Amino acid sequence: MIWAAMSSAGVGPLCFLKSTVNAAIYQEILEHFMLPSADKLYGEADFIFQQDLAPAHIAK
Repeated sequence: MIWAAMSSAGVGPLCFLKSTVNAAIYQEILEHFMLPSADKLYGEADFIFQQDLAPAHIAK
């Protein structure tokens, strides 16, 4: 599986996954890939994060 992020400001790094994504893995992806990428692309500017409704994205 591949996780990726894209925006009008650019793209983030690809994250290649060997297993399915659960809530814990999704949190790791956000922490280690999405947040650093957003910081690089937007710095202090505001941005809106959107995601689909995959089960791992909405796990409790």
